[in-house]
Amino acid sequence: MTTPETIGPVERALWLRAVWPFTSLRARPLAALARLMREDVVPAGGAIVPVGRGARSVRLLVEGRLRARGTGEANDVLEAPQVIGLTEMLAGRELRVALAAETDATILTIPGAAFLDLLEEEFVLVQQIRQAFGRAVADAQEARGDWVPDELPEASSAPHPDLERFVDRMLALHRVPMLRECGVAVLATLLRDEPVRQLAAGDTLFAAGSAAERIAVIADGAVVGTAASGATFRAGPGTMLGDNEALTGVPYAYTAVCEAPAAVIALDPRDIWDAADDHFHVARAVLAASARRLLRLQGRPVAALATTAAADRPSPAAPEVS
Repeated sequence: MTTPETIGPVERALWLRAVWPFTSLRARPLAALARLMREDVVPAGGAIVPVGRGARSVRLLVEGRLRARGTGEANDVLEAPQVIGLTEMLAGRELRVALAAETDATILTIPGAAFLDLLEEEFVLVQQIRQAFGRAVADAQEARGDWVPDELPEASSAPHPDLERFVDRMLALHRVPMLRECGVAVLATLLRDEPVRQLAAGDTLFAAGSAAERIAVIADGAVVGTAASGATFRAGPGTMLGDNEALTGVPYAYTAVCEAPAAVIALDPRDIWDAADDHFHVARAVLAASARRLLRLQGRPVAALATTAAADRPSPAAPEVS
């Protein structure tokens, strides 16, 4: 039910600043987001968004309480202030729970199309949101002891690629879902100054705690990742390692060691940020990859909606694009 608006633009900006991932947003994109908001009051018992429908808006619950239906969990309640639908919209996923107002609820809504238009206009907003998602992903990985890359391509019986050939290096990058979404022209630019590293079995690709200066794409061979907790995973061709750390600007979370001779393409995260600044589809691919990873790590549907204490922690400024 729509009612006359009672929350002014300054108060809307303050509400945004109170919630992840907008807590460190700069003044101009913050004001622009506040101008896009419309105010709705949903009476107790009213539905918010039906389950199974793609997220088409970003909603900010500023008053009241929402309850998730059909999860089987008695305590699946969202308290104000809370952001709803942003992660799913960026990930291109459906909302996984139906929400209803347990009390009268006031919601500020940003239409999805308008939000994406603003992302395209304000690159600093892309940086801010990716930084917040990157920190949330890192915290969720630590909490769950899960650093497995999102998509591990199945082992291939194809012959080893000839990585002296540019086309084979392009195909190696194209196997990675996020990079594939960037397009051939962008991948060619990323490869311009990055030779292939040939590593022997037992060689360390990078060590936990060291500065994440490169993103490693495994073009051939096998690498084992080991966290401080002892958790391990195995990665093969088509896997991207260290991407969240390098794009977020935090140290590597695990040590990557070659299980067998391996060929690795090391990408400079600054080049990806430059491409994202120049091409909005690249920015969307970077945001979508982090949003999909966060949804997987958060597990329970309501956890994907609720702001966690870890995600609320202030994060450092996003990397500046030269």
